[in-house]
Amino acid sequence: MLIAATATTAPATVAAPVVTESLTPVSNEQKETKTTPEEDVKNLVNKWLTSWQSGDMATYRNCYALDFSSKGMNLDAWVSYRTNVRQKSKNISIRIEDLKISADAKTAIATAIFTQYYSSSVLKNTLKKTLQLRKAGNEWKIYIETIIPIK
Repeated sequence: MLIAATATTAPATVAAPVVTESLTPVSNEQKETKTTPEEDVKNLVNKWLTSWQSGDMATYRNCYALDFSSKGMNLDAWVSYRTNVRQKSKNISIRIEDLKISADAKTAIATAIFTQYYSSSVLKNTLKKTLQLRKAGNEWKIYIETIIPIK
């Protein structure tokens, strides 16, 4: 059985409060939400992971500092190498665990360490990864990436 409710009384009127002191003007601008350096680094790690897994190489590249180096490669060589890996691999799945972030807003240096579980049509591995980051303008960027295979 359905019961419908209808209002039969007029709404009560409420008197507006009387303001006796002057108020500070209200701004229509939205206040910025401040995040911690650790939250910003975590967001970059998620962006890096998502862009690599999805194959969005422009976003992936944007996660790195211009002076990035890893395995003896500069940024251009690294992105070219990773693009080739993407083209040869299907069904890439990446999961990270035990993410530990240390970040210092004063020095604009951060480190993200985690265990990475990687699986694709051509490779499956588990490794410990370290991303060293620094702030460039308002964004954190990876400038060194190192891996240690886990047996």
